[in-house]
Amino acid sequence: MEIKRNTLLLGEMLVQKGLITNQQLEQALRLQKKTGKFLGETILNMGFTKEEQLFSILAEQLKVDYISIENIKINQDIVSKVPAKFACHFKIMPVSVEGGSITIAMSDPLDIRLLDDMKLLLNMDVKPALAS
Repeated sequence: MEIKRNTLLLGEMLVQKGLITNQQLEQALRLQKKTGKFLGETILNMGFTKEEQLFSILAEQLKVDYISIENIKINQDIVSKVPAKFACHFKIMPVSVEGGSITIAMSDPLDIRLLDDMKLLLNMDVKPALAS
């Protein structure tokens, strides 16, 4: 499975969307360089944007859907398709099935190995979604 990325960097996208200023981005980049943390985490910790806004932009950058786990209704038929221990260990949640495809909310939608394992386990196409 191949994931296509947007060519714009996260910081550029946040500035372009008006969620942070160039000055805030520069401050965050300086701090990120010192701490070694992810830029998004640094921006959140500095209070420059809200988590939902950041995750929405990250999903756009990764070209996947964004799902706020707080806002979804859990369908037991769908959730039961993935063993609970597996879902807990990999921090994933199946959220919908359409045709022969299942959408999986996950913290790392770039985990190609996990997506391929899910496809084999479920015998279905797997569509990753970024979850918060």
